[in-house]
Amino acid sequence: MRQDFEKEDFILLDTLLEQALKQGKLSFKVHMMAFDEVPNYEQHISKYERLSKYRIRHIYDGGYYVFHIEK
Repeated sequence: MRQDFEKEDFILLDTLLEQALKQGKLSFKVHMMAFDEVPNYEQHISKYERLSKYRIRHIYDGGYYVFHIEK
């Protein structure tokens, strides 16, 4: 079950990352409610950042996680 949450988080972040890159953006936002009731979502975000082929860092800003992409 925990692996399913992690996989779903990775799919969400991958989708938003690809959309941002296609639009020429170097950042994207995810509302905190996207991770509602997901245990360990902060660990999933950190793991995603480490495993990404891009250098990605996030900040929390007013209910959103803002991800910055460095190519």
